[in-house]
Amino acid sequence: IESSEELTLVQGERAGSGLVDVSSGSHLVVFGNTVCIKGKISIPGKHIVIFARELRTLAKLKQQAELNVDGGLPNDPALALPPPGGVGQKGTPAKFVYTDPWKGDATFAGRGGRGASGQDGTAGGLGHVAGDIYLVCHNLQKSSVLTLSAAGGKGQGGQPGQRGGKGGTGGDGYFTENWNSTARTFVTAGPGGPGGYGGRGGNGGPGGNSGSCLAIFDLPILQDDLAQGAMKIV
Repeated sequence: IESSEELTLVQGERAGSGLVDVSSGSHLVVFGNTVCIKGKISIPGKHIVIFARELRTLAKLKQQAELNVDGGLPNDPALALPPPGGVGQKGTPAKFVYTDPWKGDATFAGRGGRGASGQDGTAGGLGHVAGDIYLVCHNLQKSSVLTLSAAGGKGQGGQPGQRGGKGGTGGDGYFTENWNSTARTFVTAGPGGPGGYGGRGGNGGPGGNSGSCLAIFDLPILQDDLAQGAMKIV
């Protein structure tokens, strides 16, 4: 963008005479005489370069002027894998053998086996890299309030761990009678096996690299103005 007239940079407003609706998806390079930053200009991961005689700021409702090239939001974490197929081993069956007409030896049913363990989730990806901000101007208008931000994006969340598999069914119970059906015996079924251990969630990804903020003015900004927020880098 190049103009000898006063330019006002803004987002979310209809462009008009001297008013530029800044795209959030492209780098911003401005050569101007007087350039005004209205509200927050957010261009994730892109670069902002402004050459101007005078730089001014204007609040938009309660939003003070800000140039923001922070890294973009991370992608959603990968979905957890479905639980493992199959189940744990089935327990051994019960048994009863009469050793005389009224009593005998019982073999109790076994417990089902534990289900398969889930896999650990994968680690999240690296956060998006921030852009850079370069301001080269003669002066910053007095009473201006401007924030510059070029923080790296947050890392992607880790993938949730996989759920454990289902435990095996308990061994079958057993029912029998003695030889002349005068005695009956039932050995109960075994308990079901425990489910498998769930996998651990993946580690979150590291944050993206931050960008650079450089502001050069021919006329220095007074210390009192800095204390009142004339220029703040976060």
